[in-house]
Amino acid sequence: MLKIALPILGVSDSAVAEKFYCGQLGFRREYAFRPATSKLDPCYMGVVRDGARLVLSSFAGDGPPGTRNVQIYVEDAAELRREFVEAGVSGVGELLDQTLGQSGVRVCRSGRQSTRLRAGEGQLTWNCSGRTFFLASLGRVFAAEFQVVRRRGGQTEMQGAERRIHEDVDLYGWHAMNVLAEGSFPGFQYSIGFYRTVNPPEVLIIGQPREVMHGMLSVVADGIRDRRRYEAGVEADDILDGYRCLMQRVHESQYDQHVGWAIRFYRCRAFPVVQCIWPDLRGYYPWDDEASDELRRREPVISER
Repeated sequence: MLKIALPILGVSDSAVAEKFYCGQLGFRREYAFRPATSKLDPCYMGVVRDGARLVLSSFAGDGPPGTRNVQIYVEDAAELRREFVEAGVSGVGELLDQTLGQSGVRVCRSGRQSTRLRAGEGQLTWNCSGRTFFLASLGRVFAAEFQVVRRRGGQTEMQGAERRIHEDVDLYGWHAMNVLAEGSFPGFQYSIGFYRTVNPPEVLIIGQPREVMHGMLSVVADGIRDRRRYEAGVEADDILDGYRCLMQRVHESQYDQHVGWAIRFYRCRAFPVVQCIWPDLRGYYPWDDEASDELRRREPVISER
């Protein structure tokens, strides 16, 4: 059952974006994933205010800043506008009463900025321009290359997901497919499109929080653009700062169970997949004698050693 869709907003500077969202818009930071602890970017950051959650990402794979829309429902649009004006948010215009279908909408316009608010229990839409990060833009409520799906679904659901995968691969070069945990098997995430775009294997990650897995795949996507190698047998030191992740080949016998959407995308099984094996905090892999049972539970190894 679906619970929540998290918009992913592309930003060019995570520190500036955090200052704007948390310093002026009243959000607070929930988490921040930075693969290189010595650098602020790229960063995958979650912010929250009341019941509204957003993800701010400076990873190149999440798209350029200022190109999308996001809609947020608010209790009092006028009060929220006053709060933003007092906080010094730029580009906040006056409220105008308009009609959209059967709903009364209050619209705030100022230059290239556009804010739509439904009066009272209203709908609030901000568009951004450039680096302003004014609740940034988001064309889809779901992230362009990140969606949560079930292992099985109805025909309509499958057609919609398949269409989005093709759109994202055409636009971004890849798509991250997140699969929820089922029974004792943990959730996992894998790429679709790496092999079609530049011929490296697709990458599958098991057992990390979905935001972390998405960040790890984004690091791989950026690395592929920089001509780094992630083939089977490679130990990559750029995916998790301070740790090495081992790439291991996934046999085709595992494809139906774990990368079914990639099979639908390629219309065959003639594409390589590697599992990105991440270690525990002591650097042990699940098969090491010193590894904990918790690590083995969280990260089942479906690849070949």
